[in-house]
Amino acid sequence: MKRIDDVSDWAIWRCHGTFRYLYHLQAAVDDLVGAAKALQWDVAAYALREATLLAISIRKMPQRSDIVPDVGDGFSGLLCAYDPTGEPGLEALYAAVNRAAASPTADSVEAAFSLLDQYVRETESMLGYSHEIPELRSARGTSMLLRLFREGDQFAQSLGLPSAVPPDWATKESE
Repeated sequence: MKRIDDVSDWAIWRCHGTFRYLYHLQAAVDDLVGAAKALQWDVAAYALREATLLAISIRKMPQRSDIVPDVGDGFSGLLCAYDPTGEPGLEALYAAVNRAAASPTADSVEAAFSLLDQYVRETESMLGYSHEIPELRSARGTSMLLRLFREGDQFAQSLGLPSAVPPDWATKESE
């Protein structure tokens, strides 16, 4: 799990990281898998690059609550110029993604994807959930999202923050 000393900064980072993971990173990985199954290696190489940048964007997201990242900003600033030097796993992924982009073939895309998959799993564990983050676009995704929500809501309430669920939603109606 990523360590951020200020609780509110950590909660905001985790919330935005989870959102970016669920709505953007999972979709990019799904696009990559779909393009590879369709043997569309140029599209797969593009989706590979996008998924890699999204995983990096979660890890390198600002760690202060006064800087809230906007997903609509794309990969401006730090991420476009991010230098992978000094992070061995990222250096290997960076090189593999560049090979796949330069020569999109089944072998180059699959080699890069295997490294990306490991990087995505590590990114997921940095978010600190006690279970795997559900795949949003799957049959069990909705019920697992409710589990994520409940876990986050309990944490917020333990800090004295109000519940995200309106009180009338959480109480049973009188007969």
